[in-house]
Amino acid sequence: MKKDILKYNLPLLFLLLFGLIFITSCEKKVRPLKPRTIKLIDTLFTQQWKVLEPQQDSLCQVEKSQIFKAAYDSILQIRTKEKSELIQYEIQ
Repeated sequence: MKKDILKYNLPLLFLLLFGLIFITSCEKKVRPLKPRTIKLIDTLFTQQWKVLEPQQDSLCQVEKSQIFKAAYDSILQIRTKEKSELIQYEIQ
């Protein structure tokens, strides 16, 4: 008899438990960080920034030179094509 009651009430119990967890987990309050936590986050960020800044700068230099080279080649190609078209136009 007890097994039958548990069998039929198990889905209800599961839904009740899930609903309770869902309702209590969806708080809209934003809890401010403690000063100790803020200081820890700031310290970790500063340490990582000191490590990553030189890498970032070198990547920017490489990317800048690659972009400049690609732009220069593209402009050179366009101007060469325009020059060829002008020469062809003058010959005709």
